[in-house]
Amino acid sequence: NQDRKDIYCVPTHKGDYIMNLQQFYKKYQGKIIDDWGIYNSDESKQMARDFKSILRNGLSNQNAEIFGFKSNHYDFSGFVKINGDTLYISYSIDRNRPTDLDRSDAMCGILIRHARDEKDYGGWHSRNNFCNFKNLFTKIANLFNEPKEIWFRA
Repeated sequence: NQDRKDIYCVPTHKGDYIMNLQQFYKKYQGKIIDDWGIYNSDESKQMARDFKSILRNGLSNQNAEIFGFKSNHYDFSGFVKINGDTLYISYSIDRNRPTDLDRSDAMCGILIRHARDEKDYGGWHSRNNFCNFKNLFTKIANLFNEPKEIWFRA
């Protein structure tokens, strides 16, 4: 279905990540991720690995460095660095509810913010931005293209 494919496109990108993002969306949209209580389920860990792979594939033509990526207890996070500038990216996995990859709010969206370095998890100096999975690469591009003087609060 051509309409379905178009929602994943970022016009300036070569398109090599489109299929991977579609597969991720198809695999996890509406899925209830296994909850193993105090342990991180294999399914949760796999979702984190798949997300990291999508980042790597989607940013491959940007010479991006993905580092500090961690699969925590039903969330995952990491950093993306392009040309010396860094973003922190985090996602919390819904537990006991269907995963909604279309949401872009603080409860179910992907959190993205500028980071000063690889230890800058807090973001007290940078504003939070949220997006859904369909707009992930557009949001990353927009944040990297913002004027640097607005990246951090005084």
